[in-house]
Amino acid sequence: MRSFRSRLFPLLFVLVPCSCVQQPSAPGPLPELESASQPIIGGQPESGWEGVGALTFVWPGYGYMGSYCSGTLIAPQWVLTAAHCLTATESEGMELFPEIVSFFVGPDANPEKWGQLPEGKLFQADKFIPHPNYNPTWISSDIGLLHLAEPADGVPFYPINTKELVEEMIGTELLYVGYGVNNGVNQHGGGVKRSAKIALAAIDEKIYYSEFKGTGICFGDSGGPGLMLYPEDGTWHVTGVNSFVGGEGGSMDPCKDVYGDTRVDVFQDWVNEHINGPALVCTDDPSLCWCPEACKEGVCDNEVCKTTDCKHLYWCLAECGQDAECSKDCYVVSTDEANKQLGKLLGCMYQKCGWLDNEAWEVCVETSCKTQHDTCLPEVTGDASCAQVHGCIAGCAGAGYTCQMECAETGTAEAKAQLSAMYGCISKFCGDEPMTTYLQCVSENCSAEKYACLPPAGCSPSGGDCAEGYACFPAPTGVWDCFETEGFAMGDACDPKAEFPLHCADGLVCHTAANELSTCSPLCADDKECKEDEVCKTGILAEFPEAGTCVCRDDDEDGWCATDECDDGNDLVNPSLGELCDDGLDNDCDGQTDEGCDPPVPDETGEADVTADAVPEMTALPPSGGSSSGCAASPTPPRAAAALLAAAALAFFALARRRSRG
Repeated sequence: MRSFRSRLFPLLFVLVPCSCVQQPSAPGPLPELESASQPIIGGQPESGWEGVGALTFVWPGYGYMGSYCSGTLIAPQWVLTAAHCLTATESEGMELFPEIVSFFVGPDANPEKWGQLPEGKLFQADKFIPHPNYNPTWISSDIGLLHLAEPADGVPFYPINTKELVEEMIGTELLYVGYGVNNGVNQHGGGVKRSAKIALAAIDEKIYYSEFKGTGICFGDSGGPGLMLYPEDGTWHVTGVNSFVGGEGGSMDPCKDVYGDTRVDVFQDWVNEHINGPALVCTDDPSLCWCPEACKEGVCDNEVCKTTDCKHLYWCLAECGQDAECSKDCYVVSTDEANKQLGKLLGCMYQKCGWLDNEAWEVCVETSCKTQHDTCLPEVTGDASCAQVHGCIAGCAGAGYTCQMECAETGTAEAKAQLSAMYGCISKFCGDEPMTTYLQCVSENCSAEKYACLPPAGCSPSGGDCAEGYACFPAPTGVWDCFETEGFAMGDACDPKAEFPLHCADGLVCHTAANELSTCSPLCADDKECKEDEVCKTGILAEFPEAGTCVCRDDDEDGWCATDECDDGNDLVNPSLGELCDDGLDNDCDGQTDEGCDPPVPDETGEADVTADAVPEMTALPPSGGSSSGCAASPTPPRAAAALLAAAALAFFALARRRSRG
């Protein structure tokens, strides 16, 4: 007998819904859901068999999207379908959740317009139960149950076949009803109910087969029934569940070959265990409801979950990005009106603005979709300055996009414009800049936009003007501003190469002295910011010559502070020197002059004999770092100042970078 298992294709009608639009990017393409002419290949239009319906879904933001599978009502709240219709994943074109899936009863499941429901009955799903042994690789045990949130009152249902299929039944015509496409190559024409009779061709342990002979099933007929007439009482029973197409070759169209259906008689005990078991109630299974508050006396009232307006739905979807489950959670808590409004906005964005780049897209939306945009996203302003709004947004770290947008609404119109200009400039010029050069990039390209929103504090380098946890430090533009700090105290060891935040507390700078030790030292811009016996030694940061550190006064530059030597105007006088003879100076600052010097003895010529022993040796200068007062003798510029500054200023722009990167 011919093998029917060499090529297998699940019959899921794969739709590829667009992920929600993220500001300011344009939405992606929506799936093509064209009107169908012949979903079951060679079949007839069908307005009967009302208990056979379509599995349809609503995509968050876009609304009702039409059918993707078929199914059969076998009890008032139970639909029999294929397991792969309940377990489709993103890799197969979409992710499915009960909250976005409904059972549609009617002849045409295609949307009238984007997001608009067709004529028919729609019953919300609340639970998927694929068979536990379903194997998507081998498409085995491909049978599942979809539970409805409420009974499909007024809709007939069909019992399942309990008779064992035997070889004597081969050749029997079975009736197929479904919403599949009419061409397996281009997969067009799905969503319309059709019926056809196809003979049973072969029987396996858990599957039976039929072959294309002028009529057949195709993608989108997945989960639909093969119905067998019981001649003894004239009733129709669900004999099989459409699972796959496959075979050894033949037509280029995979749907004009061989079809496999899961035998319902083999799985009748599993089906009956569920449909005849205890009723599903939310007190036992909270997942049946869209939110915990919806469960009331065992029944879900999902309307109480719908509290979100269009604006917050838009923000929620933007934050979710490509996360389908997250998008679903946004949808289920949004009012029906919010979903309609957002559907109109996104539909307009897609149809009229398409794949324009960011700037052109924004202009297009503002002009072509203004009504829809203003309805969903009305302009809201407050009285906060740009700096206050930015501070609020910076505080949203980890709280998400909605937090950021709520912060933005607290700003004045001018503040919003300034914030947009600053973020836009940083995104354009510095969005991909590494941290080591990011601050310099902002300074060179966006300083005007930055300081229009965030005026510099104009703080004193000596400290006292910044809020707790911040320190005054020079920005690349030369202005003094407040930056976040770890608060190391004066004299504490620090790392001048460390990135944001600053190590040293307000009024201090991480300074590397001549002895190559880096400590937190007093920061200054001029002498008046130092103590009376100190001066501001500038040039300690090569890129910012106006920045300095307070060091002791040393007018003669001999390495000794004026307070620690007896004459700061003469570099031949300090405590480190030995006494020089006959210069009339107290060279070693011990209060005596020329002590220990013997008068020279005349030689035979009458000249004084001056020997090496008569001139005392000069002792070495004090160790690098200065005298006992701790003043630095001759500080050298740190080599990592640029890295320190770049890291320190990141506090202002961390959020902007996240936003610019999406």
